[in-house]
Amino acid sequence: MTMIKIPHPHVMKREVMIELAECDRWILDHGTTYMEGYTGPHDTMLEIGAHVGCSTLFFAAEKEFKHILSIEALFENYNYLLKNIYSNNLGNIVTPMWSAVALNTGEIRSLYWGKCNHGQYGTFFKPENTQYSGLSQTISFEHVLSIFDTIDVLKIDIEGGEYEIFSPRDSLKDALKCVRFIELETHMPAPNYFKDDQFAEFGFPHQATANVILKKFLKDCGFDLDFRGDTEGGMQGYNRNFKGWRIIKSA
Repeated sequence: MTMIKIPHPHVMKREVMIELAECDRWILDHGTTYMEGYTGPHDTMLEIGAHVGCSTLFFAAEKEFKHILSIEALFENYNYLLKNIYSNNLGNIVTPMWSAVALNTGEIRSLYWGKCNHGQYGTFFKPENTQYSGLSQTISFEHVLSIFDTIDVLKIDIEGGEYEIFSPRDSLKDALKCVRFIELETHMPAPNYFKDDQFAEFGFPHQATANVILKKFLKDCGFDLDFRGDTEGGMQGYNRNFKGWRIIKSA
């Protein structure tokens, strides 16, 4: 695997160098286009699916978030995430965590690379599209959310794992009240990569309707969402149930 170390192309406020695989260069070039609609505070961010830090470094050095918890499941990616955080003196802002965010805590998961890059979470992809990349222990989504009092931005890009962690349930509705804004990358429908029944146990029986169901659940949780690409690509929006909103009453 050919590694390169280059200036981060989207960080202009200071020099930031990033090390990554040559085959992942396209992730760096295109993987920081998040939060187009966000105009709120830049205090806290939870990033699930940090890869090697393409967006992490951008959020910390360019967007100037004060505290970022960045979680990555694939150990090789995580090692480069560590290098990229600390070689750029961003350890006072970014806390890295090696884990696979999932429905339950304590499972040992086999993970897989996508064949075209090293960015795949990969648990749910068809085996013929992946190659084995190692193990990771899971941590529940609710557990991770409980670490924070408030989260200004929740950014998630976990290559299909979103349909597990957003399995509709009351405990998650309550846990998400601490989130002001969500930026969620979604990956279905994708029949070339997923089997139709892979997410049925989590409440998404058909690929064609998965994002519609997911959006309905998130709206029930309080998020006023826009799709990025109709029912493909992702969704983002503010949470009207965010517990940190200040209510100003008229005199």
